[in-house]
Amino acid sequence: MANNRLIVITWTPVTDTNAVGYNIYLVNGAPEASTKVFLAFVNGVTSSAYNYTAVEGQQYQFEVRATDAQTNGNESAPLEIFYPDGRTISTPITGSLTPDGNPM
Repeated sequence: MANNRLIVITWTPVTDTNAVGYNIYLVNGAPEASTKVFLAFVNGVTSSAYNYTAVEGQQYQFEVRATDAQTNGNESAPLEIFYPDGRTISTPITGSLTPDGNPM
């Protein structure tokens, strides 16, 4: 039986005054044929973490995108985060969403 693990996804908050929060996606598949599933909207630009319950031994890839509206807003380029085995409990590398933090 596989164990559940908590993955804590973290990022550097954006500085763009138009941003209102972050969209979190779970990405499935290789880049050429990947699909993404919306997981959550994290309200507030000073927010910088999201918790996800994972199954140990599974691979996970996430995208974090700053957005200027809670629904159907413009989004920044993604911060892509990869967990190869579902055992990591914190983000391997914390990064900025874009060089200037602006939703595109």
